[in-house]
Amino acid sequence: MITFTTYGTWLQGDERGYVKEGKIYPANKALMQSNKQLQLQDAILLSTAERQLVREAIINEAKTRGQKIYAISVQPNHVHIVVDYT
Repeated sequence: MITFTTYGTWLQGDERGYVKEGKIYPANKALMQSNKQLQLQDAILLSTAERQLVREAIINEAKTRGQKIYAISVQPNHVHIVVDYT
């Protein structure tokens, strides 16, 4: 399973905790604020139309590469993909 978030929606220091180099860290308000100030633009939330485009792009790329997708979920702030191991 592959999971990723859209730009700026889950920064290091987030109140939900965060992962860095495979290790889980607790919330850190100062770190979160610092990272938020370093952002080059506002956080990205995908519209319904954008979500469909992202979904189609992922499916098309997987077909091109011969990668089987078992499940895909594109949400406004993150994506989950379950793929075959290759």
